[in-house]
Amino acid sequence: MIRTEFTLSGGAALLALSLASGAAQAQETEFNIEAQPLVRALLAFNDQSGRTVAAPHQLVVNKSAPAVRGEMEPEEALDRMLAGTGLKSTELPGGGYTISLISTEATGPGKFQLTSSPVLMAQNQTSSRQISSEASSRSDESIVMAEGTELLDVIVVTGTNIRGADPVGSKVIVLQRAEIDATGLTTTEDLIRTLPQAISAGVSQENFGGGGGPVGDVDPVNQGAGVNLRGLGQRATLVLLNGNRVASSGQGAFVDVSLLPLSVVERVEVLPDGASALYGSDAVGGVLNIILRDSIDGLKFSGQVGTTTDGGGNTVLASPALGRTWNTGNAMIAYEFRDHGSIKAGDRDFTVNIPADSLLIPEESRNSIVGAVNQEFSERFSVDINGLYASRETQRDFLDTLSLERTIAEAESDILVLSGQFTYDMPRELQLRAGVNYSINDATSTFDTPDSGAFSEFNFENEITNARITVDGSVLSLAGGEVRAAIGAETRSESFSRVSRTGIATAIEDRDRDVNAVFAEVSVPIFSDQNAISGLQELEVSAAIRYEDYSDFGSTTDPKFGLSWRPFDSLRLRGTYSTSYRAPLLNEAGGTFNSFIFFFSSLAANPDVPEGIPLLLLGDAPELGPETSDTWTVGLDYQPTFAPNFSISANYFNTEFSDRIALPTGGNFSIIGDPAFESVVTENPDQALVLELINGSVIFRDFLNLGFAQGAALPVPVDYIVDSRVNNTAITSTDGLDFSLNYDIEAGEHDFRFSFDSTFLFSFDDQLSESSPANSPLGDVFGPADFRGRAGARWGYRDWSANLFVNYTDDYTDSRFESPRPVDDYTTVDVNIGKEFVIGSSQDSSIRLNLIATNLFNEQPPEVSPPPGSDTGVGYDSVNASARGRVIAISLSADF
Repeated sequence: MIRTEFTLSGGAALLALSLASGAAQAQETEFNIEAQPLVRALLAFNDQSGRTVAAPHQLVVNKSAPAVRGEMEPEEALDRMLAGTGLKSTELPGGGYTISLISTEATGPGKFQLTSSPVLMAQNQTSSRQISSEASSRSDESIVMAEGTELLDVIVVTGTNIRGADPVGSKVIVLQRAEIDATGLTTTEDLIRTLPQAISAGVSQENFGGGGGPVGDVDPVNQGAGVNLRGLGQRATLVLLNGNRVASSGQGAFVDVSLLPLSVVERVEVLPDGASALYGSDAVGGVLNIILRDSIDGLKFSGQVGTTTDGGGNTVLASPALGRTWNTGNAMIAYEFRDHGSIKAGDRDFTVNIPADSLLIPEESRNSIVGAVNQEFSERFSVDINGLYASRETQRDFLDTLSLERTIAEAESDILVLSGQFTYDMPRELQLRAGVNYSINDATSTFDTPDSGAFSEFNFENEITNARITVDGSVLSLAGGEVRAAIGAETRSESFSRVSRTGIATAIEDRDRDVNAVFAEVSVPIFSDQNAISGLQELEVSAAIRYEDYSDFGSTTDPKFGLSWRPFDSLRLRGTYSTSYRAPLLNEAGGTFNSFIFFFSSLAANPDVPEGIPLLLLGDAPELGPETSDTWTVGLDYQPTFAPNFSISANYFNTEFSDRIALPTGGNFSIIGDPAFESVVTENPDQALVLELINGSVIFRDFLNLGFAQGAALPVPVDYIVDSRVNNTAITSTDGLDFSLNYDIEAGEHDFRFSFDSTFLFSFDDQLSESSPANSPLGDVFGPADFRGRAGARWGYRDWSANLFVNYTDDYTDSRFESPRPVDDYTTVDVNIGKEFVIGSSQDSSIRLNLIATNLFNEQPPEVSPPPGSDTGVGYDSVNASARGRVIAISLSADF
């Protein structure tokens, strides 16, 4: 269908709206509009009411609307959608509506005046479309679109490559800017920590050890903070910035989100589902997409000062931003400075025999700058350019819990991200998007142990360059609607380098790879409101597939299928199935190993096993392959017609993660004769294989002095091969349930929202290999808790707002001891109270003050004993609790 467009301005646009609407009579209509961004809700209103709404784009973007369900007049439905936004609707003589700011004269001080801003209108669009706030802000012109046409600017939501389509069968969690502000938090790391689906295990501020040494699998040379969805590891969570990959940090195992300034984040989208069919490697536990602001009109400033009431942790944040919008584009630049003071062991009562000046939480200072330019060159062609630079310095320390030897660690990390995309609207409603992205992370860590005089330094550089092209749009019309599809191709180059200096020795390592991919996706509406029948109000299916070829280990093909079924208006059932993978890190892809003719008595687990000569292999196995996973989900979304502002969502997930790269013996070498490790022990091996392994090893030693040597014949046969090289042997399986509810209430000028988000983990089992027993970290110290929840209550009244959050982590056990020790549950309460002040009579400028208290009642972390054999420890579980205690802060934000 050929798109018809008219570009008008001012009163001409309103006249066109009046003529287009016709002489509509006010009558009750059955509305079924979900809670969603306001722009998207207005499109649903257009579709269900048959009316046309004209809205100044700068007013409606970045605002949210509650669910509206039930039979009512269109004006009442609009009023419900606009409650608490500072906006109002005005009915035109022809039956349409305009959206404007609430007038000061009508509502008293603190409200806004009616504006004659240009309007962006859309008529009779389907409710599955979503306008891009970034794109719509590029035009100050009034656009009137004829009935049946598509919107020019529609965003691509995380979890699909198709514009304007929600991921079929998947549940995407979205944190909008207003929700981010409600938390009062100042770092992306802390924001992600509030998500029940995100486990804090891995690299983070507190997991460095806090005076007790690194926790779990945390490597001390990695500093920063990663994302760990579903507890499957930071390596198995894909982090995107504006939809693009970001260079990893340290040894390449995680993207350092602590470098990304939260003050300029527009929203965060989380897909807690396998998604390699869409994005390729790493999207096993899910995808977290951080979208930065790219448009600001005027001058904005945000700042915060805060401190802990128990001592330490002083925080200062300042972020000015400047932007300008013109008829065909916009530009902005924003800066953020954040300084966070350390928290020492002496500031907290729960530490156990830790020197008072040891750090629980490090000292940190960060500077970052974000810029964006968006320009439309014609009605069909536009270009977007974005950039980010951030630099962070950190100082921390850790102790050897046995010798109490203290190591001082200092680190500096820098990241640069540059991306550009051009968009071209092709005939027949197709769109071509082509973009390039470059990202580099440089991290340096130094370690100084004064007592022993030991000093070491590590420098890591991770670099990624990729180019991508996608074409998507409607390809076929069915009775249920338009079949939409996307096809594309991507090429990517990755490189990793490490320079290690320990004493007088220096080691240099450089590796790189190239990746090429093609992908396709299709979404098919079988039933919709156009052809609905009883029990099939909506039925939509989708399929996606991606093929990737790696220059260093081979290729992989991954599909994903989704289904969404609405049997009746208030209930949607959905499900997905997908395969995903994680490519070996460049740091893991060396394939170098050492071999040793070793003592049988040291490697035997069973004295009844015949004695023989063993060959022990240590290092990395050559030709590591990708880790693979199978994930399926089923879920529902329920919004009853008798309670239109109430919604429930539930999502069951099940993931089998195989071929994981791990040390198959778990560091235990006494395994000959143990059935649990029979897969890594070869009895009576082929002697040609033994000779090949000895000759292929970097270092070889004959500890038995039997005459073995590289390049020589075997003096006697080898009876056992104990292969303890890192290899694709481990298996992880997990399943659980995400559950959430929301309830919106309007009481006069008071608006309330109640929310609850949670994750139940039913199982979480790890195996080092197929033959080894399963070990479950679920409900154990430093492991994922079996239940995490976050409840919220929000209140708004004119220029006042208040937010209350309750965070809960279930109790569990510490199984490191012969008699497991209980660890109490952990509940904290956060509060954020704010007031907005309008500056001047023009209502264009305002200042907002907020008083913020996290962990209001100063709940101390549950007691955790030092590790067995030691009487020294931090005294708490840094994965499931925090050492900060109560934090009090005051924030100020201003718009000019």
